[in-house]
Amino acid sequence: MDRNSTGHQRLGAGGRPDDGRALVEAADAIADMAARVALNGPDITYASENFSQALFKAAEALALCGIELEEVTAQARRGHEYGRLCREDPQ
Repeated sequence: MDRNSTGHQRLGAGGRPDDGRALVEAADAIADMAARVALNGPDITYASENFSQALFKAAEALALCGIELEEVTAQARRGHEYGRLCREDPQ
């Protein structure tokens, strides 16, 4: 999110955060992290740090879209379960 020199979030019209800009910034951050992981190869530590940050940004963007936390965590849980299945049976 865009912040001013005092570290406070910049507000759009009507005193609300500029949600559209924040959504684009979150998407850009996620794409950047994915690209970094792709460039650096299969380094598990590096990938996990970047994907954790990408998950944070995705959750932030979903909150801006009005998605409730329960829905966000349910999606994350499903993705995690699927990833564990893929790791255990990589076929």
